[in-house]
Parts: sequence; C-alpha cells; structure tokens
Amino acid sequence: MNASLIVATNNNSVITSPAPLPGDWVVAKNSSDPLIKEGSLGVLDGIIGILKEEYLLTFNPTTPFRDRGYVSTGGGPAFYIPVHKLKYIGPILKTYWKWKNNIAGAGRNEDYQLAANLFEIDLQT
Repeated sequence: MNASLIVATNNNSVITSPAPLPGDWVVAKNSSDPLIKEGSLGVLDGIIGILKEEYLLTFNPTTPFRDRGYVSTGGGPAFYIPVHKLKYIGPILKTYWKWKNNIAGAGRNEDYQLAANLFEIDLQT
C-alpha cells in the first residue's frame, strides 16, 4: 500500500510523504526517558495496510512478527502515538519474522528482511 500523507513545509510548498503504517519504524529524538535512549528505534504495531490516526509504538522491540496481516512485537516501553507527531525520514531495511510455510509451531520461525519507512518522533513535544 502506498498511502501518502500531505505535509506542508515552512515556505507553504506542499510535499507528500508516506503515511505511517504498521511495520514502519520510528527513531526517538529528545528523549528524557531512561528506557528510550536518544536514537532508540521503535516499531508500529497493528493491522497491515490499515490507516489510523494513532498506533501502538514499541521501543526496544524484539524482532517483530509480520505475517497473516498484522505486525506485533515485544519490548518496551510502548505507548499510543498520534501519527501527526511522526516526521518522515526515509526508507530503512529491517528484519521481521513469520511462520515458515505458514505453519505455526515451535522452531518454525523464519526471519526475512523488508524495506520499511523510517519516521522520527520528538519526545519533548
């Protein structure tokens, strides 16, 4: 899905950037939280392809599960964040996991890499 979010710049020109979606990544800026160090990465959880006004953002994530139509991860801290607080940075290549041959079970995880979008969040605003 190539959803776009319209962003106005300071000189009133209009550009488009990808809308944040589950599976996208977020880097922390201006963090005073000892559990979220400056530059820490987090991932957006949720149903793949569903545009929302806010998503669960999990910092310090384990390798995210991305399969069967959703993205889910462990880690933390985690909190809901409005998408208007996210600033698009660019693409990033990240590792996810899924069930091998679409069969769930112990030892059946399979890692793979996928391009995602990287956003920044200023935790002081």
